[in-house]
Amino acid sequence: MESLFSELCEMANAGATIQLIEHKEHRFLGFAKVVRCLLEKWDQLEDWFQESINKAIRERKSAPEPFPIADDKMNLLLLYGLLNPIMALNMMSQKEDTNQVDVLLSVFRLRKTVLDETPPVKDKMHFFFFTKSGTSRDS
Repeated sequence: MESLFSELCEMANAGATIQLIEHKEHRFLGFAKVVRCLLEKWDQLEDWFQESINKAIRERKSAPEPFPIADDKMNLLLLYGLLNPIMALNMMSQKEDTNQVDVLLSVFRLRKTVLDETPPVKDKMHFFFFTKSGTSRDS
């Protein structure tokens, strides 16, 4: 069985390189910004894809593909709920005036809340997106 990376390379471009030159464990942290941007622009993306379909129908052309990740919004919310606190911890630990006690305390809190495996995912949803006052963190 081939690696996921080589299979993705083959899907993207037949004949492309299928060797991972160097793996960095922290590279996924930049993905949090991409997911946040997708979630912030979700409604506009859906509208744009729908309008392009409507325009093709009006002009009697073949309709383009619908929004490819339309059914994945909840998955992206869950992923962002995991990545965002880890990204914040990473940023805090890289500051020039980093206090090691604060970083270790944040790691402990993160482990006891977001990364705790015992409660079901439904119970974590409130923690990911709402503060104690009940308002959304992003608003």
